[in-house]
Amino acid sequence: MTSNLSRMTCLLWAGLVLGGSIVVAPAKFSVADVDFQDAVRIGRAQFEWLGIVELAFCLTLLFSALLQGRARNPMLLAPAIVFACQHLFVAPALHLGTERFFETGQRAEGHLHLIYVAMDIAKIALLIWVGMAATKATRSRQRATAGKVKSRA
Repeated sequence: MTSNLSRMTCLLWAGLVLGGSIVVAPAKFSVADVDFQDAVRIGRAQFEWLGIVELAFCLTLLFSALLQGRARNPMLLAPAIVFACQHLFVAPALHLGTERFFETGQRAEGHLHLIYVAMDIAKIALLIWVGMAATKATRSRQRATAGKVKSRA
């Protein structure tokens, strides 16, 4: 049951990040009727809400890992670590850059957005990998259980 929870959490979380961060986030800048400043405001709200939902997925994955007794498995915890680094280190710096933009009208220089996107891509890959590993573990347990049932009969 908890392996199914891990699998579903990972794959849904990966879909959220892929859709919300990789596809939708840049799309708003392609709308001709939305100026850059409004697009930045929309993006800020979008990432606040994505962050809340991602936190819920992260906590669910950590809870599932504790229930499975796999909390020490670094690969199971890797998506949570990437998420934490994004939101503790990169996102606050990006937030400061948007504040400066709203105050001065000057766009921030640097590669923080690229770092954030790279972390999102890494997080998606890790989530899919962990989700697929949970699927494999579930199938192995199902086969083992089916084998025990057949041998008892």
